[in-house]
Amino acid sequence: MVPYVVKAKKNPVDATVKFYPQIGLVKAIDMREIAQEVSQMCTVTLPDVVGVFSAMQEEIENILKKGRTVRFKYLGSFRPTIVSNPAEKAEDVGVNYIKRVRVRFSPGGYLRRQMKKSNLKFKRA
Repeated sequence: MVPYVVKAKKNPVDATVKFYPQIGLVKAIDMREIAQEVSQMCTVTLPDVVGVFSAMQEEIENILKKGRTVRFKYLGSFRPTIVSNPAEKAEDVGVNYIKRVRVRFSPGGYLRRQMKKSNLKFKRA
């Protein structure tokens, strides 16, 4: 079940208030908890799963630092993007025009389908 709360939001143009559903606060799950669930689903031990997850996290960081995209078939992909300032001429653009680097996640088709409203159950928190 996906918990939701009702949130009041004010329109900045005319100051009217309307109410919207918003996903409620739920406790985040960490890598160890996921590893524990994975280890219970198969013959791999918890320390082995944690070790693989840790190594995978480091490798994903290394790949993103090289400017490459990381694709997980069903989950989706992670890719680095740049937030930058504009320049008048192409020859003026250099590293100093880069403000920051972000990592974007794009869900894969399978995950997108799984996250459709019709596949989820909601309850008001």
